[in-house]
Amino acid sequence: TSGAEAFAEYERGFKLQDQGNLARALEAYNAALSINPRLVEAYAERGFIYISYDNWTLALANLNRVIELDSEMAIAYYYRGTVFDSLQNPDDALLNFTRAIQLDPNMKDAYISRYKVYFDSEDYDGAIDDLSSAISLDPQSPVLYLFRGQLYLRVDDLDRAIGDLQKVLGLTQDESLIVLAKQLLSALR
Repeated sequence: TSGAEAFAEYERGFKLQDQGNLARALEAYNAALSINPRLVEAYAERGFIYISYDNWTLALANLNRVIELDSEMAIAYYYRGTVFDSLQNPDDALLNFTRAIQLDPNMKDAYISRYKVYFDSEDYDGAIDDLSSAISLDPQSPVLYLFRGQLYLRVDDLDRAIGDLQKVLGLTQDESLIVLAKQLLSALR
């Protein structure tokens, strides 16, 4: 059936995208959409490729099309939030990241992206909440603890900062993360 052909092209595109071959992935997504112009996954990933090319107009056109066809597709809102963040439009970025999280509460990247928007707008409580949510989804990530530890320092919550920085030391062998965590800890003592 044409639906199966379209999905096979989409899957081929996704594999190429995963290998970093964006130009050929784009061709596969175009082929999938010429077979089935309602294949939302292909629009979403084509939108992602346009984000990678910094083509915000085509990225938004594809992501808006996804949302027209399926308003419950979390990844489309996440990608759209990424576009608005890149265009320095924090309000629309927050709205889209928040909608992605509402639709998929396990989307760690949406929490991380929204944390950055909150941080840039100096909403440190929102930033800490989002990092905490990301950590609950990925409790073995030393980088997330490092970011949150730095945020706790910024809001003068030294006990929590120390706890997070010590957690970094227990979770990684990465020398650069270890050095940074130790520098921050020694500055606290």
